[in-house]
Amino acid sequence: MENLSEITIKNAIKKVLNEQVLDNARKNTVISAYNQIVSAVSGWGTNTDKVLSAIGILKNVNEFRYLLTLFKDKKTGYGDFVTMINEEYDRFNFNDIVKLTNKLRLMGVRTKFDEGRNKFGTKLFFGNFKITYIPTLEDHKFLNNANYIKANNACKTKWQNQLPKAVNFWTNWLNDPITRKKVEKNWREGSNFLSIYSGYFSVSSSMAWSKYEDSLANLKLIFYDHTMDFVGKQKTDDSAYAFVSHGNRYNIYINCSENDPDPYGTLIHEIQHIIYDIKPLNPAKKIQDAFVSSKTVKQTEQKVRESLPSGKVKTYTSDVVNTAKKIGVKPDDLEYWKLNLKQSSRLKEDPNYVCRETEKMSNIMSIRKTLNIKPGGNITYNMLKPYITRQKHDTDVSWVLLCWAKNGFPDINQMLNKINQLAYNNTKNNVNNNTNVA
Repeated sequence: MENLSEITIKNAIKKVLNEQVLDNARKNTVISAYNQIVSAVSGWGTNTDKVLSAIGILKNVNEFRYLLTLFKDKKTGYGDFVTMINEEYDRFNFNDIVKLTNKLRLMGVRTKFDEGRNKFGTKLFFGNFKITYIPTLEDHKFLNNANYIKANNACKTKWQNQLPKAVNFWTNWLNDPITRKKVEKNWREGSNFLSIYSGYFSVSSSMAWSKYEDSLANLKLIFYDHTMDFVGKQKTDDSAYAFVSHGNRYNIYINCSENDPDPYGTLIHEIQHIIYDIKPLNPAKKIQDAFVSSKTVKQTEQKVRESLPSGKVKTYTSDVVNTAKKIGVKPDDLEYWKLNLKQSSRLKEDPNYVCRETEKMSNIMSIRKTLNIKPGGNITYNMLKPYITRQKHDTDVSWVLLCWAKNGFPDINQMLNKINQLAYNNTKNNVNNNTNVA
């Protein structure tokens, strides 16, 4: 009779074999799918529907991994799947590349590619297609488990209940006359002569404000999950709680496969992106300047990597040591944020994301909501300190701190002073209006 350890070992071996080996029947099916792809790319042109159909034959990531190995015979004319896609799909195959990436997404395979638009606004495929992640077979089974959260009524109700609150937050904020004065003041200070006379100076009386109001009055939540296939989802990370699409000021896409603990804050964050897309409330320069000082040197991933301590003995850079001493935290607390800059997969794919102006404005708006800052109040260092030392956690605060770290930890009180000067309600006449917490 087998003992427990022997059974455990056999189960472990069986799991490994299941990950790596297909039975002959499924192997032959995958080979048929590959031959279909060979046929689709032979001769002039590419039958993208046939390629898509071939991928649809595959049942799981194990079979997709096997398919990738078949390209070594170069019957398609290419030695690997990724090169074939980049060479065979041209710029007008944008919708085809979206369908392909969404089909792969159903197996948990993540991809990315470059896109753009022509002068008529038509989306184009600009190449650089790549596979960024292939899950294990066990991961794939989890993704397709019936208990995994999908776009069901519970998810929809949860978000729909928060949408009126988020709309009210922004309506009250935008309608306050002090907000408009702040907007005009910041555009005056952050614009050059020509941009002032192109309409930014009088932004409060321009069409932008009516577009803000129109957007808020007609916002619509579009729900999706990891199993759903639609154009517009291809550029998002599966771990995103929600996203909005450039040029569409009415739709907010909600990912029901992620259990967002703060949908109200996320909606405030995403609505800011829509507002920014219509017309930013603050010029980019004003937002950029909040996170730098006269001594700031532009950081790159390589510079951040080189500045991190190595070996058993930790030697911190002067910016870490001096800042830690000045604000009363441990050097390790600041080193943590620099290390995150190095390790973040999001920043490896998009290094500019951490300090992108629209992201910072969305982070700041959500922070004001989280910290329950009343009208006329400011974000202070004491409010952020528990997040710097990781006694508390908030995603939006984290992204602000990462931008702070990337710029070499400029004086935090000066940074917050600049942040607090960005367009927001600063009147003492409305202190009892608790709905306006921007």
